[in-house]
Amino acid sequence: MTLKLRYSDFRTITRSHTPRRLLCQAQDLYAIASALLQKTEADEVPVRLLGITTSGLVTQDDRDEAGQYPLFPA
Repeated sequence: MTLKLRYSDFRTITRSHTPRRLLCQAQDLYAIASALLQKTEADEVPVRLLGITTSGLVTQDDRDEAGQYPLFPA
């Protein structure tokens, strides 16, 4: 997961984290994003852009083979 943040003065920073295990809960993604945001000055400097990117996601077939569970179970 990568967080991209642009401050009001147009300084742009990124922070990223790669978990060591497969994630299957929205709360896990939220926790990582929150931790990345805490590593910025967003609470002290005005922000004009904030983005979160995820990568390395798996398909249904890959998920079944890897033992990944649904993010939003039925």
